[in-house]
Amino acid sequence: MIRLPLEQGEHDYSIQWSEPRTTEVVERLPVVRFESFAKNIEIVTTPDERWIVWLEQRGWGPFVGWWQRVGAALIVTLVVLFLERRRTSLLWFIPFLGVITIPSAFVLLIPLALVVLTLTKERAVGRIAGGVAALAIAAALVGALGATPEMSIVGQENGPLRWFLPERLNEIPSVAIISLPTWGWKVFATLWAASAVLFVYLRTREVPSP
Repeated sequence: MIRLPLEQGEHDYSIQWSEPRTTEVVERLPVVRFESFAKNIEIVTTPDERWIVWLEQRGWGPFVGWWQRVGAALIVTLVVLFLERRRTSLLWFIPFLGVITIPSAFVLLIPLALVVLTLTKERAVGRIAGGVAALAIAAALVGALGATPEMSIVGQENGPLRWFLPERLNEIPSVAIISLPTWGWKVFATLWAASAVLFVYLRTREVPSP
Protein backbone atom coordinates (compact mmCIF):
# COMPACT_ATOMS: atom_id res chain seq x y z
CA MET A 1 0.00 0.00 0.00
CA ILE A 2 1.24 3.49 -0.90
CA ARG A 3 -0.03 6.52 1.08
CA LEU A 4 0.04 9.97 -0.50
CA PRO A 5 -0.76 13.29 1.23
CA LEU A 6 -3.75 14.84 -0.56
CA GLU A 7 -4.10 18.33 0.92
CA GLN A 8 -5.65 21.37 -0.70
CA GLY A 9 -3.90 22.63 -3.80
CA GLU A 10 -2.46 21.05 -6.91
CA HIS A 11 -0.32 17.93 -6.62
CA ASP A 12 1.44 15.82 -9.23
CA TYR A 13 2.30 12.22 -8.35
CA SER A 14 3.88 9.61 -10.56
CA ILE A 15 3.84 5.96 -9.50
CA GLN A 16 5.56 3.35 -11.64
CA TRP A 17 5.85 -0.39 -11.20
CA SER A 18 6.53 -3.46 -13.30
CA GLU A 19 5.02 -6.91 -13.15
CA PRO A 20 5.46 -10.12 -15.15
CA ARG A 21 3.24 -10.15 -18.22
CA THR A 22 2.48 -12.87 -20.71
CA THR A 23 0.74 -12.31 -24.01
CA GLU A 24 -2.56 -14.17 -24.09
CA VAL A 25 -5.70 -14.18 -26.20
CA VAL A 26 -7.61 -12.38 -23.43
CA GLU A 27 -5.47 -9.86 -21.59
CA ARG A 28 -6.70 -7.77 -18.66
CA LEU A 29 -4.95 -4.71 -17.32
CA PRO A 30 -4.48 -4.79 -13.54
CA VAL A 31 -6.94 -3.10 -11.16
CA VAL A 32 -5.54 -0.29 -8.99
CA ARG A 33 -7.62 0.65 -5.93
CA PHE A 34 -7.63 3.88 -3.91
CA GLU A 35 -8.76 4.58 -0.35
CA SER A 36 -10.41 7.79 -1.60
CA PHE A 37 -11.93 8.82 -4.91
CA ALA A 38 -10.23 10.10 -8.06
CA LYS A 39 -11.51 11.73 -11.24
CA ASN A 40 -10.31 12.11 -14.82
CA ILE A 41 -8.41 8.83 -14.84
CA GLU A 42 -6.51 7.94 -18.00
CA ILE A 43 -5.55 4.37 -18.82
CA VAL A 44 -2.73 3.99 -21.34
CA THR A 45 -1.26 0.76 -22.67
CA THR A 46 0.85 -0.21 -25.66
CA PRO A 47 -0.28 -3.62 -26.98
CA ASP A 48 2.03 -6.13 -28.57
CA GLU A 49 2.19 -6.60 -32.33
CA ARG A 50 -0.98 -8.68 -32.58
CA TRP A 51 -4.35 -8.70 -34.32
CA ILE A 52 -6.69 -6.92 -31.91
CA VAL A 53 -10.24 -8.19 -32.39
CA TRP A 54 -12.01 -6.70 -29.33
CA LEU A 55 -11.54 -3.88 -26.82
CA GLU A 56 -13.63 -3.60 -23.68
CA GLN A 57 -15.52 -0.32 -23.45
CA ARG A 58 -14.57 1.85 -20.49
CA GLY A 59 -15.49 5.54 -20.40
CA TRP A 60 -14.19 7.30 -23.48
CA GLY A 61 -11.88 5.00 -25.33
CA PRO A 62 -11.15 3.19 -28.58
CA PHE A 63 -13.18 0.33 -29.99
CA VAL A 64 -12.72 -2.12 -32.84
CA GLY A 65 -14.82 -0.94 -35.78
CA TRP A 66 -14.23 -4.22 -37.63
CA TRP A 67 -17.39 -5.73 -36.16
CA GLN A 68 -19.54 -2.85 -37.41
CA ARG A 69 -18.28 -3.58 -40.90
CA VAL A 70 -19.08 -7.26 -40.48
CA GLY A 71 -22.63 -6.26 -39.53
CA ALA A 72 -22.86 -4.05 -42.62
CA ALA A 73 -21.72 -6.95 -44.82
CA LEU A 74 -24.37 -9.18 -43.27
CA ILE A 75 -27.10 -6.59 -43.91
CA VAL A 76 -26.07 -6.23 -47.57
CA THR A 77 -26.03 -10.02 -47.91
CA LEU A 78 -29.57 -10.27 -46.53
CA VAL A 79 -30.70 -7.62 -49.04
CA VAL A 80 -29.19 -9.67 -51.89
CA LEU A 81 -30.86 -12.78 -50.48
CA PHE A 82 -34.22 -10.99 -50.50
CA LEU A 83 -33.72 -9.84 -54.12
CA GLU A 84 -32.44 -13.14 -55.51
CA ARG A 85 -34.52 -15.42 -53.26
CA ARG A 86 -31.93 -18.20 -53.42
CA ARG A 87 -30.22 -19.88 -50.50
CA THR A 88 -26.86 -19.65 -52.24
CA SER A 89 -27.20 -15.86 -52.04
CA LEU A 90 -26.02 -16.13 -48.43
CA LEU A 91 -22.57 -16.85 -49.88
CA TRP A 92 -22.43 -13.21 -50.99
CA PHE A 93 -21.31 -12.56 -47.41
CA ILE A 94 -17.87 -13.94 -48.31
CA PRO A 95 -16.85 -11.35 -50.95
CA PHE A 96 -18.52 -8.52 -49.01
CA LEU A 97 -16.54 -9.52 -45.93
CA GLY A 98 -13.33 -9.25 -47.92
CA VAL A 99 -14.24 -5.80 -49.23
CA ILE A 100 -14.54 -4.40 -45.70
CA THR A 101 -11.66 -6.24 -44.04
CA ILE A 102 -8.90 -6.90 -46.59
CA PRO A 103 -6.94 -3.64 -47.19
CA SER A 104 -6.52 -3.92 -50.95
CA ALA A 105 -7.94 -2.00 -53.88
CA PHE A 106 -8.20 -5.24 -55.87
CA VAL A 107 -10.95 -6.48 -53.56
CA LEU A 108 -13.37 -3.92 -55.03
CA LEU A 109 -13.26 -5.78 -58.35
CA ILE A 110 -14.69 -8.93 -56.78
CA PRO A 111 -18.30 -7.82 -56.08
CA LEU A 112 -18.38 -5.98 -59.42
CA ALA A 113 -17.35 -9.14 -61.27
CA LEU A 114 -19.91 -11.14 -59.29
CA VAL A 115 -22.64 -8.70 -60.27
CA VAL A 116 -21.68 -9.24 -63.92
CA LEU A 117 -21.74 -13.01 -63.31
CA THR A 118 -25.21 -12.73 -61.83
CA LEU A 119 -26.70 -10.57 -64.58
CA THR A 120 -25.02 -11.89 -67.71
CA LYS A 121 -26.50 -14.61 -69.89
CA GLU A 122 -23.38 -14.95 -72.03
CA ARG A 123 -21.04 -17.80 -71.15
CA ALA A 124 -17.96 -15.96 -72.46
CA VAL A 125 -18.74 -12.83 -70.46
CA GLY A 126 -19.26 -14.96 -67.37
CA ARG A 127 -15.90 -16.64 -67.78
CA ILE A 128 -14.14 -13.30 -68.22
CA ALA A 129 -15.84 -11.91 -65.12
CA GLY A 130 -14.95 -15.04 -63.15
CA GLY A 131 -11.33 -14.78 -64.24
CA VAL A 132 -11.16 -11.12 -63.23
CA ALA A 133 -12.64 -11.97 -59.82
CA ALA A 134 -10.18 -14.84 -59.29
CA LEU A 135 -7.18 -12.64 -60.19
CA ALA A 136 -8.45 -9.90 -57.88
CA ILE A 137 -8.78 -12.42 -55.05
CA ALA A 138 -5.21 -13.65 -55.61
CA ALA A 139 -3.85 -10.09 -55.67
CA ALA A 140 -5.79 -9.18 -52.54
CA LEU A 141 -4.48 -12.27 -50.75
CA VAL A 142 -0.86 -11.46 -51.63
CA GLY A 143 -1.36 -7.92 -50.36
CA ALA A 144 -3.03 -9.11 -47.15
CA LEU A 145 -0.30 -11.63 -46.34
CA GLY A 146 2.36 -8.95 -46.62
CA ALA A 147 0.45 -6.28 -44.68
CA THR A 148 -0.22 -5.68 -41.02
CA PRO A 149 -3.57 -6.93 -39.69
CA GLU A 150 -6.53 -4.70 -40.44
CA MET A 151 -7.87 -3.81 -36.97
CA SER A 152 -9.94 -0.70 -37.74
CA ILE A 153 -9.55 0.71 -34.23
CA VAL A 154 -11.82 3.75 -33.98
CA GLY A 155 -10.66 6.55 -31.70
CA GLN A 156 -6.98 5.59 -31.80
CA GLU A 157 -5.33 5.58 -35.21
CA ASN A 158 -1.83 4.74 -34.00
CA GLY A 159 0.29 4.63 -30.89
CA PRO A 160 -0.81 3.40 -27.45
CA LEU A 161 -4.43 2.68 -26.55
CA ARG A 162 -6.02 5.25 -24.24
CA TRP A 163 -9.19 5.23 -22.12
CA PHE A 164 -10.41 8.33 -20.27
CA LEU A 165 -12.71 7.93 -17.25
CA PRO A 166 -14.25 11.28 -16.18
CA GLU A 167 -16.41 9.91 -13.31
CA ARG A 168 -15.38 9.64 -9.64
CA LEU A 169 -13.92 6.22 -8.94
CA ASN A 170 -12.10 4.60 -6.07
CA GLU A 171 -10.16 2.34 -8.40
CA ILE A 172 -8.67 2.15 -11.86
CA PRO A 173 -10.81 -0.59 -13.44
CA SER A 174 -9.46 -3.43 -15.50
CA VAL A 175 -9.73 -3.26 -19.27
CA ALA A 176 -9.90 -6.42 -21.39
CA ILE A 177 -8.10 -6.72 -24.72
CA ILE A 178 -8.78 -9.73 -26.95
CA SER A 179 -6.14 -10.32 -29.61
CA LEU A 180 -4.74 -13.06 -31.82
CA PRO A 181 -1.24 -13.64 -33.20
CA THR A 182 -0.51 -12.00 -36.54
CA TRP A 183 -0.52 -15.41 -38.19
CA GLY A 184 -4.20 -15.62 -37.24
CA TRP A 185 -4.84 -12.71 -39.58
CA LYS A 186 -2.98 -14.49 -42.37
CA VAL A 187 -5.03 -17.65 -41.80
CA PHE A 188 -8.22 -15.56 -41.93
CA ALA A 189 -7.13 -13.94 -45.21
CA THR A 190 -6.24 -17.33 -46.71
CA LEU A 191 -9.56 -18.92 -45.72
CA TRP A 192 -11.42 -15.91 -47.09
CA ALA A 193 -9.57 -16.17 -50.42
CA ALA A 194 -10.26 -19.92 -50.74
CA SER A 195 -13.97 -19.40 -49.95
CA ALA A 196 -14.25 -16.48 -52.35
CA VAL A 197 -12.66 -18.48 -55.20
CA LEU A 198 -15.11 -21.32 -54.54
CA PHE A 199 -18.02 -18.88 -54.62
CA VAL A 200 -16.80 -17.38 -57.92
CA TYR A 201 -16.47 -20.88 -59.39
CA LEU A 202 -20.03 -21.77 -58.36
CA ARG A 203 -21.36 -18.54 -59.82
CA THR A 204 -19.50 -19.11 -63.07
CA ARG A 205 -21.09 -22.55 -63.42
CA GLU A 206 -24.53 -20.99 -63.05
CA VAL A 207 -24.08 -18.89 -66.20
CA PRO A 208 -26.24 -20.55 -68.85
CA SER A 209 -24.57 -22.12 -71.89
CA PRO A 210 -25.32 -20.60 -75.31
